Amino acid sequence: FSCFPHVINIAVKTGLTRLHVIEFDENDMDALERDLISGVRQLVNACRASGKRREALRKIIIDMRIQAQEERQANGQQMDESEEILTRVVVLPRDVDTQWSSFFLMVDRLLGLYPAVKEFALQPGNEEIKSLLLSDWELIRRPSSSIVLQCFHLVQELVSAEKTPTLAVFLPLYERLISNLKKL
Repeated sequence: FSCFPHVINIAVKTGLTRLHVIEFDENDMDALERDLISGVRQLVNACRASGKRREALRKIIIDMRIQAQEERQANGQQMDESEEILTRVVVLPRDVDTQWSSFFLMVDRLLGLYPAVKEFALQPGNEEIKSLLLSDWELIRRPSSSIVLQCFHLVQELVSAEKTPTLAVFLPLYERLISNLKKL
């Protein structure tokens, strides 16, 4: 049963290679022509292409974090979830074949940092990154894909946390995974 997280990882990777856009929106033909999976990877890789780019994006993330904190403190409000991500995270991770759930973590982080990525892309000299930005149509649909990936990620994490996973751990998680996927 210790191979179960590995099997889940293989299933997710296989599923990602077969994932196609099935919804149609006449207002965004460009998004239909673009492979959403490779689009996310290209955007993250472009943002991380050099030390200079990584540092510039990091600075924008930190500046946005400081600005959000100051605005919230001035108004006596708590930070919302996207602003909290800006306070915790200052880098975009890449999808790594040998790391389980790395695609989910990359997508999740990109969504959380998207305001900073967009601001970074709109700066002079970042035309390549600007051309890779996700459309509104893609951004609306991306969180639903992230929820599916999160189901697999959580099962992997739970089984991997067990030193000796047994059927008593494995079967309920498997059944719950299937049940949750059917609900989506």
